[in-house]
Amino acid sequence: MNRLFWKIFAAFWLGMVLFSSATFWFASAYLERNSAPTSREEVRVDYIKHFRTAQQIALHQGESGLKRWLRQVDYRDATPLYLIDEFGEDLLGRPMPEHLLLRLEREKRRSEMNHNPSRRSHRASFQRRPFLSGIVEVPGLGEYHLITDPMGITLARIL
Repeated sequence: MNRLFWKIFAAFWLGMVLFSSATFWFASAYLERNSAPTSREEVRVDYIKHFRTAQQIALHQGESGLKRWLRQVDYRDATPLYLIDEFGEDLLGRPMPEHLLLRLEREKRRSEMNHNPSRRSHRASFQRRPFLSGIVEVPGLGEYHLITDPMGITLARIL
């Protein structure tokens, strides 16, 4: 009877170790495949790819095509993308993170200062890290800012 107990005990723990190892391996492979870009250059390349795709979809499919594409990208990518109209609302109606709205407002002011030489100050000429934001024009509807939010990567988005 004593030997049966140890056989069952060993089989149980061996099964637990094998199951845990397999789960860890599959999870790490999945996360590696769907992970966020790791370098600035990868982020820039991904953004440019998304920006060009959004421009093409806006020209050929309009707002409905952009909504479909944005849902697919939002589901697939770890880094959230937002298409923001002139009122600061996302095309999909998602709540906008406050830091993105503030950052977009700063970019607008900086752009205005750079285009108006009389208002340009010493600080405005200081070069900072570029903000990944591009304007996607939808014929007949207006302009949307395509903005990526690296701070929006969460575990729920990855899994």
